[in-house]
Amino acid sequence: MAPVLPGRTFAPEVARAATAALALGLAVGAGTSGTSLAAQQYGGSVAVAGEHVLVGESSNVSLPGVVYVYGPSGNGWAETGRLFVSAAGERPDGFGRSLDADGDLVLIGAPNWGNGRGAAMLFQAGPDGEWREVARLLPAGPGAETGAGGADAAPA
Repeated sequence: MAPVLPGRTFAPEVARAATAALALGLAVGAGTSGTSLAAQQYGGSVAVAGEHVLVGESSNVSLPGVVYVYGPSGNGWAETGRLFVSAAGERPDGFGRSLDADGDLVLIGAPNWGNGRGAAMLFQAGPDGEWREVARLLPAGPGAETGAGGADAAPA
Protein backbone atom coordinates (compact mmCIF):
# COMPACT_ATOMS: atom_id res chain seq x y z
CA MET A 1 0.00 0.00 0.00
CA ALA A 2 1.18 3.48 -0.85
CA PRO A 3 0.74 6.38 1.61
CA VAL A 4 -1.38 9.22 0.25
CA LEU A 5 -2.66 11.15 3.26
CA PRO A 6 -1.05 11.36 6.69
CA GLY A 7 -2.21 8.38 8.72
CA ARG A 8 -4.03 6.71 5.78
CA THR A 9 -2.87 4.29 3.14
CA PHE A 10 -4.51 3.25 -0.10
CA ALA A 11 -3.92 0.51 -2.63
CA PRO A 12 -1.49 1.65 -5.36
CA GLU A 13 -4.22 1.64 -8.04
CA VAL A 14 -6.38 3.95 -5.93
CA ALA A 15 -3.46 6.31 -5.38
CA ARG A 16 -2.76 6.34 -9.16
CA ALA A 17 -6.42 6.99 -9.98
CA ALA A 18 -6.69 9.79 -7.39
CA THR A 19 -3.56 11.40 -8.81
CA ALA A 20 -5.05 11.10 -12.29
CA ALA A 21 -8.28 12.76 -11.12
CA LEU A 22 -6.30 15.71 -9.84
CA ALA A 23 -4.24 15.88 -13.04
CA LEU A 24 -7.38 15.72 -15.20
CA GLY A 25 -8.90 18.60 -13.27
CA LEU A 26 -5.78 20.72 -13.59
CA ALA A 27 -5.39 19.94 -17.30
CA VAL A 28 -9.00 20.77 -18.11
CA GLY A 29 -8.91 23.96 -16.03
CA ALA A 30 -5.67 25.12 -17.62
CA GLY A 31 -6.96 24.72 -21.17
CA THR A 32 -10.18 26.71 -20.80
CA SER A 33 -11.48 29.92 -19.38
CA GLY A 34 -13.24 27.79 -16.79
CA THR A 35 -16.51 29.65 -17.25
CA SER A 36 -18.21 27.18 -19.60
CA LEU A 37 -17.06 24.13 -17.65
CA ALA A 38 -18.08 25.67 -14.35
CA ALA A 39 -21.52 26.53 -15.73
CA GLN A 40 -21.98 22.88 -16.73
CA GLN A 41 -20.57 21.74 -13.38
CA TYR A 42 -17.95 19.56 -15.07
CA GLY A 43 -16.00 18.07 -12.18
CA GLY A 44 -18.61 19.08 -9.59
CA SER A 45 -18.49 15.43 -8.54
CA VAL A 46 -15.63 12.96 -8.92
CA ALA A 47 -15.28 9.33 -7.86
CA VAL A 48 -12.54 6.72 -8.16
CA ALA A 49 -13.73 3.21 -9.07
CA GLY A 50 -10.85 0.76 -9.22
CA GLU A 51 -8.48 2.18 -11.83
CA HIS A 52 -11.15 4.45 -13.31
CA VAL A 53 -11.88 8.08 -12.56
CA LEU A 54 -15.49 9.20 -13.07
CA VAL A 55 -16.26 12.90 -13.52
CA GLY A 56 -19.80 14.28 -13.43
CA GLU A 57 -21.18 17.08 -15.59
CA SER A 58 -24.67 17.56 -14.22
CA SER A 59 -25.78 21.05 -15.23
CA ASN A 60 -25.54 21.19 -18.97
CA VAL A 61 -28.25 23.78 -19.65
CA SER A 62 -29.63 22.10 -22.76
CA LEU A 63 -28.80 18.40 -22.34
CA PRO A 64 -29.19 15.73 -19.69
CA GLY A 65 -26.20 15.16 -17.41
CA VAL A 66 -23.31 12.89 -18.29
CA VAL A 67 -20.57 11.11 -16.36
CA TYR A 68 -17.23 10.82 -18.14
CA VAL A 69 -15.14 7.71 -17.45
CA TYR A 70 -11.34 7.99 -17.67
CA GLY A 71 -8.89 5.12 -17.46
CA PRO A 72 -5.25 4.27 -17.96
CA SER A 73 -4.23 4.22 -21.60
CA GLY A 74 -0.68 3.65 -22.77
CA ASN A 75 1.52 6.08 -20.84
CA GLY A 76 -1.35 8.33 -19.70
CA TRP A 77 -5.08 8.62 -19.20
CA ALA A 78 -7.92 8.80 -21.72
CA GLU A 79 -11.69 9.01 -21.81
CA THR A 80 -12.91 5.42 -22.00
CA GLY A 81 -16.66 5.99 -21.86
CA ARG A 82 -19.64 8.16 -21.02
CA LEU A 83 -22.59 7.25 -18.82
CA PHE A 84 -26.05 8.80 -19.12
CA VAL A 85 -29.66 7.78 -18.51
CA SER A 86 -31.76 10.29 -20.44
CA ALA A 87 -31.81 10.69 -24.20
CA ALA A 88 -30.34 13.83 -25.74
CA GLY A 89 -33.12 16.33 -26.19
CA GLU A 90 -34.82 15.51 -22.90
CA ARG A 91 -34.80 18.14 -20.18
CA PRO A 92 -31.68 18.39 -18.00
CA ASP A 93 -31.84 15.67 -15.31
CA GLY A 94 -28.88 16.57 -13.09
CA PHE A 95 -27.36 13.13 -13.75
CA GLY A 96 -23.86 13.13 -12.29
CA ARG A 97 -24.61 15.71 -9.54
CA SER A 98 -23.35 13.20 -6.98
CA LEU A 99 -21.06 10.19 -7.40
CA ASP A 100 -19.87 7.49 -5.04
CA ALA A 101 -17.91 4.40 -5.98
CA ASP A 102 -16.79 1.11 -4.48
CA GLY A 103 -14.72 -1.22 -6.64
CA ASP A 104 -16.59 -1.84 -9.88
CA LEU A 105 -19.80 -0.13 -8.67
CA VAL A 106 -20.73 3.53 -8.94
CA LEU A 107 -23.87 5.20 -7.60
CA ILE A 108 -24.87 8.28 -9.61
CA GLY A 109 -27.43 10.84 -8.51
CA ALA A 110 -29.87 12.54 -10.87
CA PRO A 111 -32.02 14.87 -8.72
CA ASN A 112 -34.03 16.29 -11.65
CA TRP A 113 -34.71 12.97 -13.38
CA GLY A 114 -38.36 12.03 -13.92
CA ASN A 115 -39.72 15.61 -13.95
CA GLY A 116 -37.92 16.50 -10.74
CA ARG A 117 -38.75 13.34 -8.81
CA GLY A 118 -35.08 12.37 -8.78
CA ALA A 119 -33.31 9.03 -8.71
CA ALA A 120 -29.98 7.36 -8.08
CA MET A 121 -28.65 4.90 -10.63
CA LEU A 122 -26.24 2.08 -9.83
CA PHE A 123 -23.79 1.19 -12.61
CA GLN A 124 -21.34 -1.71 -12.65
CA ALA A 125 -18.25 -2.20 -14.78
CA GLY A 126 -18.34 -5.52 -16.61
CA PRO A 127 -15.40 -7.79 -17.44
CA ASP A 128 -15.41 -6.22 -20.92
CA GLY A 129 -14.84 -2.76 -19.38
CA GLU A 130 -18.33 -1.52 -20.31
CA TRP A 131 -20.41 0.16 -17.61
CA ARG A 132 -24.05 -0.95 -17.36
CA GLU A 133 -26.94 0.30 -15.26
CA VAL A 134 -27.86 -2.51 -12.84
CA ALA A 135 -30.35 -0.75 -10.53
CA ARG A 136 -32.38 2.42 -10.23
CA LEU A 137 -33.34 3.78 -6.82
CA LEU A 138 -36.48 5.93 -6.74
CA PRO A 139 -38.04 7.86 -3.86
CA ALA A 140 -40.77 5.97 -2.01
CA GLY A 141 -44.36 7.06 -2.41
CA PRO A 142 -45.97 9.61 -4.67
CA GLY A 143 -44.82 13.16 -4.83
CA ALA A 144 -43.43 15.61 -7.32
CA GLU A 145 -40.00 17.16 -7.32
CA THR A 146 -38.43 15.42 -4.36
CA GLY A 147 -34.98 15.86 -5.86
CA ALA A 148 -33.83 12.39 -4.78
CA GLY A 149 -30.32 11.57 -5.92
CA GLY A 150 -28.79 14.90 -4.98
CA ALA A 151 -26.42 13.22 -2.52
CA ASP A 152 -25.29 9.61 -2.44
CA ALA A 153 -23.83 7.20 0.09
CA ALA A 154 -21.24 4.57 -0.74
CA PRO A 155 -22.66 1.38 -2.26
CA ALA A 156 -22.57 -1.50 0.21
